[in-house]
Amino acid sequence: MGASQRYQEGDLFAVPIRESTWAVGVVARMSKENRGVVLGYFYSTIYEHPPLHWPAPAYPNPAAPDAILRFGDHGIISGRWPIIGGLPEWNPVDWPMPTFANRPIVSSRHGVWLEETYYQDDPNRVLSSAPISVALALNLPPAELCGYKSVEKRLARIFLNQEPMIN
Repeated sequence: MGASQRYQEGDLFAVPIRESTWAVGVVARMSKENRGVVLGYFYSTIYEHPPLHWPAPAYPNPAAPDAILRFGDHGIISGRWPIIGGLPEWNPVDWPMPTFANRPIVSSRHGVWLEETYYQDDPNRVLSSAPISVALALNLPPAELCGYKSVEKRLARIFLNQEPMIN
């Protein structure tokens, strides 16, 4: 295996979601202690090839992502998801760690959902967890930690089939 592709918070990267179909994500957070976990903001503009840069003049709007996911960084470090540049004037405050919806396997039969809050600087450390309604859960991004293939499949479902983010 070759050298790992390096990345940092504020980097834009391309994700293949089907053959000749690419979307773009932003590295919003990286786990500092347990390397390899990333919080990504994703945008549904579709490209036939990985873009070389974000189309000027507008950069992704942190207030309007089409999906937010936590995932392992293998897709990035392996080069499968190429880095296409960094956001100018990156400020993590503009790209907050949202709260997430989690339906624990043990309680899935009973319809119990949890709202999970993570530390602002680490997408792999839960700060708090509390029960929430299904209605609220359906409006939050999923808490599950996705592998790179899972991210590609999920983004294809969301962006190409217009399915909701929560399963």
